[in-house]
Amino acid sequence: MNANSPIRSVAVLPFVNMSSDPENEYFSDGITEEIINALTRIEGLQVTARTSSFAFKGQNKDVREIGRLLGVKTVLEGSVRKFGKRVRITAQLINVLDGYHLWSETFDRQLEDIFAIQDEISLNIAEYLREHMGHFCIDTPHMSIPTHNMEAYQLYLKARFYTNQWTIEAFQLAIDIYEEALELDPNFALPYAGLADLYSAMGALTMMPMDKASQKAQNYVSIALEKNPNLPECFVARANYLFWYKWEFKEAHAWLQKALEVSPGNAEARGFLGLYKAFAGEVHEGERLMRIALQQDPYSLQLHYGLCAIHQIQNDLEGVLREADEVLRLNPDFWQAKMMKGYVAYRRGQYDMALQYFDQLGEVPAVQVGRSGWKAVCYQRLGHLEQAATLIGENLQHMVENPQIPCLAYTMVLYHMNAGDDDTAVEYLEDAIRKNASDFVFIHVDPTFKPLHRHPGFQKCVEIVYEKFPNHRPDETQPSRYAHSSLSEEDSLDINQRLLCYMEKHKPYLENNLNLRGLAQELDVNANYLSQVINEQHGKNFFEFINSYRVNELKEMMNDPTNRQFTLLSMAFDCGFNSKTTFNTAFKRITGLTPSQYLKKVG
Repeated sequence: MNANSPIRSVAVLPFVNMSSDPENEYFSDGITEEIINALTRIEGLQVTARTSSFAFKGQNKDVREIGRLLGVKTVLEGSVRKFGKRVRITAQLINVLDGYHLWSETFDRQLEDIFAIQDEISLNIAEYLREHMGHFCIDTPHMSIPTHNMEAYQLYLKARFYTNQWTIEAFQLAIDIYEEALELDPNFALPYAGLADLYSAMGALTMMPMDKASQKAQNYVSIALEKNPNLPECFVARANYLFWYKWEFKEAHAWLQKALEVSPGNAEARGFLGLYKAFAGEVHEGERLMRIALQQDPYSLQLHYGLCAIHQIQNDLEGVLREADEVLRLNPDFWQAKMMKGYVAYRRGQYDMALQYFDQLGEVPAVQVGRSGWKAVCYQRLGHLEQAATLIGENLQHMVENPQIPCLAYTMVLYHMNAGDDDTAVEYLEDAIRKNASDFVFIHVDPTFKPLHRHPGFQKCVEIVYEKFPNHRPDETQPSRYAHSSLSEEDSLDINQRLLCYMEKHKPYLENNLNLRGLAQELDVNANYLSQVINEQHGKNFFEFINSYRVNELKEMMNDPTNRQFTLLSMAFDCGFNSKTTFNTAFKRITGLTPSQYLKKVG
């Protein structure tokens, strides 16, 4: 397993559909997705995003291998069986280092209790990870009840199932199902958010005109926020619209920050913020944030492609190529990555190779109209000026018919810059800036147009774009081993004194089912505060702290000759340990000796 995996990290694998009806697959996927969403709201806990965890759906891989590939310490797997109006969910939390089951439980509930089950599972996971891996704050409940109409909720899950298939047919089916859910519950915010995501994707993939798609996305985001102002999915969708279509960068930044406040583990929001930082000129900070997002979601095409853009800004063509190849490894049909490889070949002067890439892009509508401009600049550099002129004429016609298609204005500027006609190049650039063309949101840091940098019109365009970005500096503080919650030093010392007195007097560690929340209740202390005190005052997580008492108790028993009639394991159980593995591991970690070695030493 990756030794650099974060201590407090978990991947939730798709729960297996155990129902007889194969259509319940979407229900099982929905349960998994909602548990992921609940866990991402916990600051200090790294949760693998849906994109990456679902990459292993239906694969018979060992969880240890999955943990290594996803870079996590623990994996949650489970199953869902739905029968009538009841549901049974089983869940197991597994340590990927050794495949050992850390926690497992079965939940039998009425279908109407599904939100409580999701919340209970995510809370139990978070509690267990905190007890064994270190402090972070857990606020309960994690999830609110999105609708009281279970039929509407199941339709929502079904629509999500089809949305995630990423085909025009599946998208259209998802639209119909979302609308059916809203007929049952018009106040249900999640379908509005789902429709906003869907139309944004359809616009970006040129499945419908971008202006029409963006307007629909904006309308649905507004309704979703009106129905529920606390949905991080809506915050990111709102930021997308403001950034790419309206060029209201400061407002987009505020919505991204808000998304991360509500859902600190949201990889999409963090990756977008990384791209934002890079475009704003904070390139190293942007790359750092993007790599954190990729650690959360290593199988995300969107994030790898975002890192391509950051490498482009850094003029690191090898880095661009490396990330484009990673995208194509994950999805050989991702045409944008092929376009990026063509761009790299063009920048390196490998024009014949670039033409080959542009000819292999496929027949996506945006590609059919976008590649003519790129082929034009390649033929221009090869000296085939007649072919170049014909193709750039086609590109200009496409601009008239499809003014929002990516690459069109970009290659027009490039073509005229190559021809030495800087004035015309800047005219096209100024027109694109006026229209908020998405290709130019990072014109001020894009090395492609370096020959234009001295042109006063270019400088004016750069100033227009750059001034839209607020000057946000990165936080230079480094995280400690454990996250900190809000607790004064005086209160911390007081709680610690009460804790030590209680441990000495009542010996709660002798109970083998002792947990952090139960001990906090005994002390009448908030569980978050108790977790912080143990971690900060003693430098240990909850079970390291508790097991130190158990080991000391066991050592006293082992030192007493009258106890020699008992086995080591029975004495360990009497001291509060609940398994042979935990007992042996804790004893050696604390004493440096195995229990048998220690017994020989004192015997």
